[in-house]
Amino acid sequence: MRHRNLILEALNSANNAIEALKFDLPVDMISIDIKSLLENLGTITGQNVSEETINGIFSRFCLGK
Repeated sequence: MRHRNLILEALNSANNAIEALKFDLPVDMISIDIKSLLENLGTITGQNVSEETINGIFSRFCLGK
């Protein structure tokens, strides 16, 4: 479910970037959507790990030192 939601958010960001390109919006505006897209995909692949995810792992599992 988590990955599905991230994919939907990434898709939404991609669509927003495409629409922004169609309307010739400034590149810095378009880059916000592209950055969001990449962050969502990075979270799926494990390249980006949120503080929430890390806290969830440590709260559920006993990890030795």
